[in-house]
Amino acid sequence: MEILVPLGLLALLGIVVLIIIYIIKPRYQKKNISSTFIWKLSLRYRKKKIPLQWLQKSLLLFIQICVIGLITSVLIEPAVRVMGKDAEKAIILDVSYSMQAEVNGETRLDRAIKQIEKDLNNVNEENKLTIILGKNEPTYLVRRESSVSLIKYALSNIQSTYEECNFESSLSLANTVIDENPSTIVYYYTDCQYASTGYVNVIDFSNNEWNVSLTEVKKYFENGEYVFETNICSYNREFIGKIALSIDGKVKLVQDISLLKNEEVKVVFNKQNIINYKDYKLELLDTNNNAIQDSLLADNIYFEQDYENITHNVELVGKSNTFISSALKSCANVDIYLPKEEKEIAFKDKELYIFDSYVPSKLPEDGVIWFINPTKKIPNLDLIFEKEISGKFTFSSCNNLSNEANKIMNLITPNTIEATKYSVLNNYQDYEVLIECNNNPILLLGHYKNAKIIVLATDLHYTNLPITMNFIVLINNLFNYSVKTTLYKGIYNIGENIQINSKVLTKELYFDDKLKMNSFDYKDSINEVVNKPGIFEIKQIMTNGTTIVDKVFIKTSENESNFRYTVDTLAVDRYINPELNIEGRPGFDSYDYTSIAKYFAIALLVLVIVEWGVQYREQY
Repeated sequence: MEILVPLGLLALLGIVVLIIIYIIKPRYQKKNISSTFIWKLSLRYRKKKIPLQWLQKSLLLFIQICVIGLITSVLIEPAVRVMGKDAEKAIILDVSYSMQAEVNGETRLDRAIKQIEKDLNNVNEENKLTIILGKNEPTYLVRRESSVSLIKYALSNIQSTYEECNFESSLSLANTVIDENPSTIVYYYTDCQYASTGYVNVIDFSNNEWNVSLTEVKKYFENGEYVFETNICSYNREFIGKIALSIDGKVKLVQDISLLKNEEVKVVFNKQNIINYKDYKLELLDTNNNAIQDSLLADNIYFEQDYENITHNVELVGKSNTFISSALKSCANVDIYLPKEEKEIAFKDKELYIFDSYVPSKLPEDGVIWFINPTKKIPNLDLIFEKEISGKFTFSSCNNLSNEANKIMNLITPNTIEATKYSVLNNYQDYEVLIECNNNPILLLGHYKNAKIIVLATDLHYTNLPITMNFIVLINNLFNYSVKTTLYKGIYNIGENIQINSKVLTKELYFDDKLKMNSFDYKDSINEVVNKPGIFEIKQIMTNGTTIVDKVFIKTSENESNFRYTVDTLAVDRYINPELNIEGRPGFDSYDYTSIAKYFAIALLVLVIVEWGVQYREQY
């Protein structure tokens, strides 16, 4: 209800005047009597009387106060706002994850859609309707539409998302409608409370739904072990259940928890002697060790595979172990195996094999193989070792390199590398040459069956390479080419781009059981955007038939899980065209008003008649 004439409220001062009149007005009447006996009784009565007691018993005073109140109501001209003749509605419909919360099978989004359907009776050519789907990248469901049937069809195809609602971008779409019709009224159908909303009418469709969520999950290394901690909150209801910690797919510890309504507690898992792990999972359970069934299920688990502390298995055979080992350890966490004899050499299950000034009797069955200064023919390869040349040499780079070769040569300056000896190789036409010396190949890149081959045709001891930055950069580039981590991290948000790196010898790569890449695609990586939460598998089938499985966790925003989440101010600032008159600006009067003063006038007339009757009864 709106007050059109606020000055009419001054009429309420009449109540104060009325009470003063009653206070100073004598309550007795002058009459002639035949005896003075009643005077004594009157004085005795007045002494016993409680001050102002008559105010509590005066029906007439109460009625007269109500009369003044109704007179005030007529004077202020009360009215209700209704959509004007030229008014439109622009509804920002929140379709974020929290709108999936349900009670008795009905979600918040269901209730919001039902409300829109109820209001469709007012939609016509003059009162058009715009519906904007509020999500991370908002879109129009309908824009300035007057066809009720078309709007109903569009509403029937709405699907909620697992994203957050980007209100600022949604409002930008609504503002384009206001630019075309300044009388447009903007509504925001959501489930959040706002202290200040500006020109946006916010309608909250939450209904005390229950949710338990894991928030602020942390892991850290302390006192020689990994510690895991999380906050747990139960919204709108108490919760009695359990939380389980699993390490590498096996339950490590189950802890009982009990929360009051809207209580938040911190749970810490320590002193479990966890010094390394591949992945861990936290999961909320009921008292029977089953998954809980609250309004939102995605926030009841938290999973992470460790991609930061992966240890790569490397075999190093040769005489330059110190140089190469130091350089490798500067690249990543590596477990370097150093066999002392031929019989100790491993020919499988290593990611990288390095042979320095040594040629084995056979090639490894998998992985990437580096040959540094091969002094004789390498088994099963077409490369032929011809001879060694001594002198004073400077290396040079090659042109027209492939993408793989360019990555290996990134930041390398071959013309600063000097050598006094190198090997001459022949029959290298199936290899790509990256560095050369006098038209002889020095650094080559090739393939053999289930392995990739890298050959450096010089002895490190006869070059200045180990004492220059070129060496560290070259080893780093070669290592990143040879050994690839599937992901850079184990947790991503809804809608975040995921770069998945294929292994060097990947034949097929599957994400969520869907083939995404094979060996004919010639890609180092693929990009995926996932719009639903959960644990997803990345499966790579290698050229030797083995399968590597990694996992990634897609999580929802913690704001979506927080059913007590409130915002102080809704961001509604926008540019206002100064050429528009003030009535056309958002936040000002773009409504029609229907006066309801006549109903108060009718009530006033009835009450005045009642007041006359009561006053007549008291006097006569």
